[in-house]
Amino acid sequence: MNRRPFQFAIALLWLSLPLVAFQYWRVWGQLPARMATHFNASGQPSGWMSRTVALEFGIGMVAFLLFIFTPILWAIARRHVDNFAWAFLVFCAVVTGFVVVGNQKVIAYNLEGTPVRMEPLLFVVPAAIVILSVFYLASKRGDALASSEVLAEETHDGRVWTVLLAPAILDR
Repeated sequence: MNRRPFQFAIALLWLSLPLVAFQYWRVWGQLPARMATHFNASGQPSGWMSRTVALEFGIGMVAFLLFIFTPILWAIARRHVDNFAWAFLVFCAVVTGFVVVGNQKVIAYNLEGTPVRMEPLLFVVPAAIVILSVFYLASKRGDALASSEVLAEETHDGRVWTVLLAPAILDR
């Protein structure tokens, strides 16, 4: 399979870094000096930062993810670009996109009071992990065993064990 589209898609992930910076830049003068940046399960603010620290944290979080994901994706691409490679790339895009959208939600809350909903966090990321796991397990599945004649058939006679273990089971 051609690696160029995969490598191009990896490079596209890096557009999230200037996107976060642009999100803050376009409304910088309207943001309060002290921003709500952390929210509890009901969407109420429970942590604050200065707008400069919020910008640095947002860019830093995206940069951290990209510095973790990119070498892994390049290593996967060097070996073989298959369905799991693309699934992992989509997983990286989902996680990075989640952080970008989270930054946008923080900005919207501080500008307009738009509520921050926590429910997507409880669904999107776990669902992405489950889907990635399915793709990984499917990529590791080998060929089916060849059919052959049965050489031996094993049977178990558990009556003696049943008699020995039954008192312990029934005692509860």
